[in-house]
Amino acid sequence: MHISSITNLIKTYWKYLYLPAIFLLVAGSVAGVTTGQWRSLYLLAIAMGSMLLGGWMIASVLIANPLLSRRSTQAGTNALLTTVALLIIVAVVNLFAFRYSVTFDLTENQQFTLFSQSQALVKSLENPVKIWVFDSSPNNRDKELLKNYQRYSNQFSFEFVDPDQKPNLVKEFKVNSQGDVFIEYGDKKQLVQTLINFNQREPLSEIKLTNAIEKIRQTQTSSVYFLQGHGESALNTSKEGLSGAVAGLESKGFKVNPLNLAEKATIPEDADVIVLAGPQRALLKAEVAALSRYQDQGGEVLVMVGAEIDAGLDPWLKNWGATLDRRIVVDVSGAGQMLGLGPAAPIVTRYGEHPITRDFNNGISIFPLSRPIATVKTQGVTAVTLLEASENMLAKTELTQELEYDPTVDLRGPFDLGIALERTPLPSPTVSPSPDVSPSPSPSPDPTPRPKDLKPAKLVVIGNALFATNEWFNEQLNGDIFLNSVQWLANQDEQPLSIRPKEPTNRRLNLTPLQASLVGWLSWIVVPLVGLGLAVFTWWRRQ
Repeated sequence: MHISSITNLIKTYWKYLYLPAIFLLVAGSVAGVTTGQWRSLYLLAIAMGSMLLGGWMIASVLIANPLLSRRSTQAGTNALLTTVALLIIVAVVNLFAFRYSVTFDLTENQQFTLFSQSQALVKSLENPVKIWVFDSSPNNRDKELLKNYQRYSNQFSFEFVDPDQKPNLVKEFKVNSQGDVFIEYGDKKQLVQTLINFNQREPLSEIKLTNAIEKIRQTQTSSVYFLQGHGESALNTSKEGLSGAVAGLESKGFKVNPLNLAEKATIPEDADVIVLAGPQRALLKAEVAALSRYQDQGGEVLVMVGAEIDAGLDPWLKNWGATLDRRIVVDVSGAGQMLGLGPAAPIVTRYGEHPITRDFNNGISIFPLSRPIATVKTQGVTAVTLLEASENMLAKTELTQELEYDPTVDLRGPFDLGIALERTPLPSPTVSPSPDVSPSPSPSPDPTPRPKDLKPAKLVVIGNALFATNEWFNEQLNGDIFLNSVQWLANQDEQPLSIRPKEPTNRRLNLTPLQASLVGWLSWIVVPLVGLGLAVFTWWRRQ
């Protein structure tokens, strides 16, 4: 548009331009000051009002200037208008960029992005949660992590405190050392972690922070009992122990205890979940009967039994429509060789539609020395697959070097390695028909009926126990499967059962002396000599 056209347009409407400008400025400012929240709508109104007011002022100067008709003036005016417009556009873009910052996380494990569990947990906050970091020299990485949490809920806040400047807060929270991190929820205050240990600084852990939020919100403590006395994995720090699983449960607010039914014939009344973690010998009939009575009263049980083990649970599991197959599962695809695993340690990537395995997608879990689980339709019991073997897996009666499929004795996938069972109350009996109405023929009886006075209960059966031991607990999704199973059984499935945040992948290369020497020769001698030789050859050809 030519400058003369702009001039005519300005002369016609310029005198009224200040009215909407003042209206937008006043409206945006009053709304922001009154509510105390400078929302995007208020800031947009102020920005538009400023632009209109600036345009009105420029128009006033242009119309009052008698030199407007000169060509030099027109050129200068065009440059001025272009510059002012560019500055306004840049200002508006920066304003929105500041209010709505967009970041991209290109790291392999999305190291700087909150995982789904953390996001869902923070979004579900109904009451304020505040993180207190007592540190005189805050770390920028810790600040960014806490800001990530804050983006998902205005109920989440944080504050960095210099212990030397605020001794009253140090006394209130009972801070013991520099770098202590506390979480406050209502009248509760709990220690999350200490950032400085043995003069070494550790970053704020998303795992510990998310678990702390989840734990402090709980109104009651659930108790988990691990059955002992039959060769089960001990609750210790050995390779075959369960200390990692116990620590994971305690971080989520569970109270963990061992249980030996030979010493105490009854199951404690506060038991929310009973865990059978890898029994090596059969349970006594009285112990199985105690577990059955516990579930008849609404108790929840997690059963983890490895291959070729007779735990004496068949009659009890049959009431649920489940059977533990004695055969051992092998993976004949060779996929485990890339991870240094043998065929008897199958890698599972198929999961059922269930809260325990929600958001697992095609993630990896490893189950060495596993067994299949078969199910039959049972009245009042719903069975859902948790872990499914692929078509490349076999369940063999005995292991041979060839691992060939024998259809007469072997089982080919897909089949279940883990299932979740839920028993619901039976419907009330229907009213008998009147004598003048001929009754309809009764339906065929269910092959596995159950008594009608049983309470609702849940059961998880996994044909493996090693996956939860210290040797395998932290491998891929193994720990998530165990912890999510216990949470679901403890009626805590309203909490975000999902993948726990993972630590950054260790990408260090451990070179042998020969490999290190080879790298040195290549980088310092071979490659430079090759480059020098090519340069000499190119020079010689040009000559």
